[in-house]
Amino acid sequence: MSDSRTAADQGLRSSLIEALIPESLRAVGAYHVQNAKGLLKLDAMENSFPLPSTVEAAFRSRLASLEINRYPSPHPQRIEQQIRQLYGIADESAMIFGNGSDELIQLLITVIAPQNRVVLAPVPSFVMYANLAKLLDCQFVGVPLQADFSLDLAAMEEAIRTQRPGLVFLAQPNNPTGVAYSQATILELAEQCRQSGSLLVIDEAYEAFTDYSAIGLEQQFENVLILRTLSKLGMAGARFGMLFGHAAWISEFDKARLPYNINVFTQLFIEVALDHYDEFMAQTEALRASRSVLESQLKALPWLDVFESEANFVLVRVLPKRDSDAADGTATDALAVRLHKGMRQQGVLVKCLHGGHPLVENCLRLTVGQSHENEQMMAALIDAHKHLEDGEGGIG
Repeated sequence: MSDSRTAADQGLRSSLIEALIPESLRAVGAYHVQNAKGLLKLDAMENSFPLPSTVEAAFRSRLASLEINRYPSPHPQRIEQQIRQLYGIADESAMIFGNGSDELIQLLITVIAPQNRVVLAPVPSFVMYANLAKLLDCQFVGVPLQADFSLDLAAMEEAIRTQRPGLVFLAQPNNPTGVAYSQATILELAEQCRQSGSLLVIDEAYEAFTDYSAIGLEQQFENVLILRTLSKLGMAGARFGMLFGHAAWISEFDKARLPYNINVFTQLFIEVALDHYDEFMAQTEALRASRSVLESQLKALPWLDVFESEANFVLVRVLPKRDSDAADGTATDALAVRLHKGMRQQGVLVKCLHGGHPLVENCLRLTVGQSHENEQMMAALIDAHKHLEDGEGGIG
């Protein structure tokens, strides 16, 4: 094919794309997943413990009876009963399930936000709030956290009053900071949302790693919804999310849910896993203990600023070697990037947040693994920093 013909074809495709693909979609980048092949994967807040053998055996024993020729139940009652009992969900509250919490976030924005065109959340926070809002051509308003990553409640309330968003998302504990907000803060925010006619969605993806729970607030406030997932408990591959709230709300969202969104394999696995929920919680307790040890080890490194976490990860900021370096952007701006690269060369993959938001410049997010994994991560972190100090990365 001639160069002129190729150019013409490319121009035609470009014109068609611009004509048929909304600008809101063309302006958003695809969600990037790092290639973890051959690496210790500690970048995505997954539970690295293997599936309990009892769960695997029970799941395998029931696979033969699975009716793969039938559509899955749109409302799996057995799972609903298990979840009500485990989480203490009131009979007056209804629930809806999603293919991960991401699908439920998308569902909420699809149903609510087009009526108001505004989705609001503190920033930095879970990136899918903003990404999905922009993808669905809604206005996203981000309210910056304070320097210590606490919620700027006054700024949040002012933004809610003036913007009158349809949806307010609050990750509790927050990702990527690991901070859990006080109950008094949550209650005040819920009341402000009620006065402004906004839905407050409390996203408890990391609830297993903190003592705080918002369950019950969906009954205390008619404008509060609670979002949870089983991903962080060791079931990330199953993709199962839950949304709790007043039955009137859930009924409306259910109209927009795809009718068979949770496949039969996932439903069966979730049934089995919830029967063995205590085994997953034992893994969670082990990870919480590992988090405490890891935080202590990280705090012993003078070149890191370590932030207390209520999740299964720890956020750290890489500090310059000399005070004078802080004013030299060319020397310090990419410290976290270079350290991230060095750790990858050592066989350990973590998450570099540099460039995502000003509040997390030069920050790395370290997923808490098993004890031996944390030891390998610490060794890689220290070794990579040593290479930087020796001048290989320009920090010394």
